[in-house]
Amino acid sequence: MSSRSRTAVIWHPRVVPVLAALVGVWSAAFLLTGSAVAAPQAESAGAFSVVPVAPAGGLSYFRFDLAPGGAAHGAVTIVGGPTGTAQVKVFPARGVTAIGSGDAYLAPSKGACAGAGCWITGLPGQLAVAANGHQDVSFTVQVPSDARPGQYLAGVGVAGVAPSSTTTSRSTKGRSAESHIDRQVVVGVEVTVGSGYADVLRIDKVTSTTIGRLPGVVIDESDVGSTIEHPAGAVTIGKGSTARSFDSVSGTILAGGQAGLRVPTPGVHPGSYPASAYLRYDSGRKIARWTGMVTIAPVKPSKSISVPSRGRVVVVSSGWSPWLTGLIAIVGLLLLAACLLMLRTLRTRRKAE
Repeated sequence: MSSRSRTAVIWHPRVVPVLAALVGVWSAAFLLTGSAVAAPQAESAGAFSVVPVAPAGGLSYFRFDLAPGGAAHGAVTIVGGPTGTAQVKVFPARGVTAIGSGDAYLAPSKGACAGAGCWITGLPGQLAVAANGHQDVSFTVQVPSDARPGQYLAGVGVAGVAPSSTTTSRSTKGRSAESHIDRQVVVGVEVTVGSGYADVLRIDKVTSTTIGRLPGVVIDESDVGSTIEHPAGAVTIGKGSTARSFDSVSGTILAGGQAGLRVPTPGVHPGSYPASAYLRYDSGRKIARWTGMVTIAPVKPSKSISVPSRGRVVVVSSGWSPWLTGLIAIVGLLLLAACLLMLRTLRTRRKAE
């Protein structure tokens, strides 16, 4: 067969479009795969997890009942990831109330502990955990002799010495966003000191807000007692037959803490209304109440926001997406079928000649 006839077979009008499309899809799949696996590869290097060692009651955190001047001991296990050595720092964290309620933790500022975080001692500071290895870290909780009776929250924090990876992505408008992967885990340490402490919760005010595209209110609560509370209740807008009630559930609020509970109030039209709110606390035995006026403002149309040029986010990755793996497999099979079709066409052309 001449070279001209061979060229005609390779550039067969039925085969070329199929091959071109498959090659394009195959290339796109690999480009998508490359970006998708970049984060998991970075994430697996030097990863770690932290678990408490035998906390009382099978809890996921430690709970100690101590007298002023008393002490207790605990331990956590730091487990290394599948690859790489994890360089971590272990620190005593201070428990605080999050803005919208719930517990949060603060690392020491400039190396100085604060609050009940100073009660945790014996931590190693910085250490290395090998891949698939583990290290037990013991600690001591030492309550000062002059500590006032009440409930306190601290924690044992474990964090990567440095962000594990940095990824820069570009938008269609030429702007870029830089993402850092931070690993930090805190195991809570709740300490009850003595007895005879007061449970006192207060609702300071209720104000209007918007939550997404819905009207809503914010219930400002304050824990002015000496205990850790988990309140729940409701807010009522209006009076008489037109009054509407909306449930409100608070996360953890620590002694001396404040939080703003955001409660959507769908269906409430703009205007001023008489309102009331209550929160049950102390295991439901006590109730904090508030009454007053609330002005529900019109909901403004939402506006699009742009990602800042150096935004800091947490990226969680666990490998290739199942749909992407399936796409690559299907394209591979189609490409193989196209090659077989081209060979069959070549053989048919040869027999015809």
